Amino acid sequence: MKYNWLVLKSVLKNRTKKLIAVSIVLLISILLLIWFNPDPISHQDLELILGIPNVDSLNFIGILWFIYQLFVSICVTYLYLSYDFHNSYEFVKLRITFMKCWIQKLCIVLLFIFILRCIYFLIIFSLLHNYCTFSICDFILCTGIHLCSVIVVAFLSMLFMIFKVNIG
Repeated sequence: MKYNWLVLKSVLKNRTKKLIAVSIVLLISILLLIWFNPDPISHQDLELILGIPNVDSLNFIGILWFIYQLFVSICVTYLYLSYDFHNSYEFVKLRITFMKCWIQKLCIVLLFIFILRCIYFLIIFSLLHNYCTFSICDFILCTGIHLCSVIVVAFLSMLFMIFKVNIG
């Protein structure tokens, strides 16, 4: 398990540092855009900040922000899950079975994304709790969409790795 945490730290430090920095800059700019808007903050604005796609009020910034957040989650997940395949496949192959390694990595990445989304939700809540109402449904959507995307990417990348290993 310690090895998997070190791999996650390496992936975040080396490969996704710029994506996370851009996420912070975009979040700050969206928050400033909504704060300086003369209209009061609505629930659609809150959903836009949290990255929840709203079918009723589709706007370009909301769609781009949702897609970007989803892209960062997918990118981190894929880079983390494919790290051993590209860097130290022999080490993992000799130590533990592929499925056991995969399940450990999936649990760690799900836990990491869940904690990250919780922290993100708490930051937004602490900044905007005086201006709009939050619900547990917002929290579930904020975290659930990203956790589901991580599971789908993990399943697809597992199939890709198995297919690649069996072919190659």
